Amino acid sequence: MRRPALPAPVRTLFETAFSCFAPPRCRACGTPLFAHGNPYLCPACAGTMQWIGDRACAKCGFPTESAGARDGEGCIHCLRKSLRLDAAVAVARYRHGARNLVRSFKYGGESELARPLAGMMAARLREADFFGAIDWIAPVALHPERKKERGFDQSGILAHRVAKATGLAARSDLLERRTETVPQVRLRRAERLRNMRDVFVANSDGVRGRRILLVDDVMTTGATMADCARACREAGAEKVYALVFAR
Repeated sequence: MRRPALPAPVRTLFETAFSCFAPPRCRACGTPLFAHGNPYLCPACAGTMQWIGDRACAKCGFPTESAGARDGEGCIHCLRKSLRLDAAVAVARYRHGARNLVRSFKYGGESELARPLAGMMAARLREADFFGAIDWIAPVALHPERKKERGFDQSGILAHRVAKATGLAARSDLLERRTETVPQVRLRRAERLRNMRDVFVANSDGVRGRRILLVDDVMTTGATMADCARACREAGAEKVYALVFAR
């Protein structure tokens, strides 16, 4: 027999009492949060967030002061690489508070962080020049073995939450990861580029002639995004964009 739900005032009382004994803690430093407005970071760690905004390279999303880069010509961080992206946007620098949020989400099993991360990503996406041109959102595919090990697909969760928040459509069948690779976090830059060569394949039936938005939690060297973009272009994608939380 199903138990009746507690009335909201009683439930709130229990939650408040419980939080006094086991308050939520900052994902970055572990400080009890108590009544802080931010339920994920303490004021000190929240202050370390480096928001990217619109001062970024339009090609790769890396923060820059160059007007030329914002006009779509590329910056020094992506001109030397072949990312094969038409445009990219990111929310914050992969440092301090942002880095700790991503690590808690991705490796700490705190999947509830998907909600605030995707919310910020959706807000950033709405500001992008290419927002109205997207046909499909495609999460960067996670290998089944890695998903089993981690317990969830962080890119898939983010992609579908971003889609729901923006009214766009996300499809998890557009990209497939053919081989399981060594986690990028363990590798140096040159090793990351070699590690992510010809790893992904795209579904040509869903990609051909379409404008695809790739979604992931973080982009550092861009090796993973570059291989996803390659796969999409080889499958006939018209445009390939990228959205990440941290850059």
